[in-house]
Amino acid sequence: MLMVPRKMLVDSFTYEEFKGKGRDHNPQYADPVTIEMARIDRQKTYGENSQEAAIRSNATIYTFAPLTTPFLDFKEQSRVRFDGREHVVVEVRKLKHWYMDEIMAYELDVM
Repeated sequence: MLMVPRKMLVDSFTYEEFKGKGRDHNPQYADPVTIEMARIDRQKTYGENSQEAAIRSNATIYTFAPLTTPFLDFKEQSRVRFDGREHVVVEVRKLKHWYMDEIMAYELDVM
């Protein structure tokens, strides 16, 4: 298993899982959960389309099993809050163990 030093996991954030849209077509979220022992890279990433460069994310959040608590199955369109600002998860990347069918980390791109 890939082990990340605990001293690198200095961030925490609040996570509200996206549950779908309600009858009024507004997004519905689960109750907030505080996630601890994560790493937040507060750097914008850019992507290019055929016409211009555009911001792809404002930050990337890294979580690692078994250090991050709780270690959840994160979902796109969910809300996260850190540094006093609310963000939306735009992409979730699951990183599996090389030799087991088990998730060892998540990378969350947020806007």
